[in-house]
Amino acid sequence: MANETSGIGNLGSLVNGLGIEKTSGVARSAKAASATEAKSIQQDQTTLSPAAGALAQAVNGDDTRMEKVAALQKAIADGSYNVPSTAVADKLISSMLK
Repeated sequence: MANETSGIGNLGSLVNGLGIEKTSGVARSAKAASATEAKSIQQDQTTLSPAAGALAQAVNGDDTRMEKVAALQKAIADGSYNVPSTAVADKLISSMLK
């Protein structure tokens, strides 16, 4: 029960006099959702590190020397490819010491 002498009973008319409207929970949710959508329209952006850029270039780049690869494949296929055993041993030892 509103107490008319304290002015609390007139609160509704005061609020409406200020131009403030009552909104239902659904209307407020719709307004909040449209405000959120307006904020989320921004474009996504990404920045790659220099290392990632170098990796992308390495993956996309074609720095393979095809003539050398073809010569090695031919030498392996015909049995003329020969690697000195000392070179293999040196590489094995140096890789194990790292």
